[in-house]
Amino acid sequence: MINITFVCFGNNFYEFHSEGHAGLNPGNDIVCAGVSALSYALLGTLINIQNLQVEKEIKDGNMNIFVKSDTKAVHAVANTVFSTILIGLKQLELTYPDHVNVNILSEVTASEESN
Repeated sequence: MINITFVCFGNNFYEFHSEGHAGLNPGNDIVCAGVSALSYALLGTLINIQNLQVEKEIKDGNMNIFVKSDTKAVHAVANTVFSTILIGLKQLELTYPDHVNVNILSEVTASEESN
């Protein structure tokens, strides 16, 4: 099972985590290939957004991406990229529910809690 988590604070995406293997057809797994392609597309696109700080951790079967921006406009572009990849991964989850699990973890910021 591939477990994927998008982390949001308020209305912005800040993290992406993917771990595991689909196990559909080891060595020739179309689900793993699809998740990998979308994950690397997310990473590659985020890295090319000007003024967006991107950190990554990649190990066998795992990818973690963390982003930070000082401007709303830059983060709005990143959110569009995250949303597009989320839709693609949700489509894989719908087609292969026993092999892909996609979640969105939404955190409330301290300033939002005080309102």
